[in-house]
Amino acid sequence: MAETQAFDAPPQGQQIWPTPSTPETNAWKVSSRCNNGDCVAVATQRNGRIAVRDTKDGAGHTLSFSAAEWDSFITLIKDM
Repeated sequence: MAETQAFDAPPQGQQIWPTPSTPETNAWKVSSRCNNGDCVAVATQRNGRIAVRDTKDGAGHTLSFSAAEWDSFITLIKDM
């Protein structure tokens, strides 16, 4: 099982929490606008898919999206 770490706040001056990567994913990233811990973390999986997880449950389940699905989602929320 991959090592996890608490998500209290990013280190001073950093935009993302430095969460460990796993054999399936690159490093998890969290928005710099996340300041209360109620956020999601996003990582690119080694197979090219996008993984999303709850920052409060780093060892929990993830959702996985194709790059096209993720791009569509980002486009949609930017237009809101």
